[in-house]
Amino acid sequence: KVAYTDVFIEAEACAPITSPMEVNDVIEGASGGQYIHVKNGTAASQVEPPADGRVTYQVNLTGGKYVIYGRVNVEATNQDAFWLKVEGATTDVNLHSSGWCRWNMIPAGAAWHWDDVHCTQGDNSNPAVTWTIPAGMTTITVAYRDTDAANPPRLDALLIQKVGE
Repeated sequence: KVAYTDVFIEAEACAPITSPMEVNDVIEGASGGQYIHVKNGTAASQVEPPADGRVTYQVNLTGGKYVIYGRVNVEATNQDAFWLKVEGATTDVNLHSSGWCRWNMIPAGAAWHWDDVHCTQGDNSNPAVTWTIPAGMTTITVAYRDTDAANPPRLDALLIQKVGE
């Protein structure tokens, strides 16, 4: 069996971040002391991915099948979603017509916790996603979907884990 290296990314270590997404440090317990979320007062972007409010990460991968996890803090069950896109990847589930995953129904909890990226389907099922990603530099983009003035969904980190082939 081959051992694979997991890729861990601090959510605030993005380049670039576009408003209305922002880095914050108010909620304690985030790794590195910071996390990202959408600014208070931003309208939700539930139907289509927003044109702004995005964070972008460049990751060098060996290629193959991967699962992506997010370390999240989601206090409200109706404010529990992000958009996520992996450039050049294919998936084992249907994506939104835009090519983005509707990472929805993240389990609520006031504590930081890990959640695998799952993608809401047309039949309202929400299966976990396995991404087939080519070797080399890959762009992963996260955007806001739900907003809440008091408790927007928060993202602390991403973990990209290669799965056995």
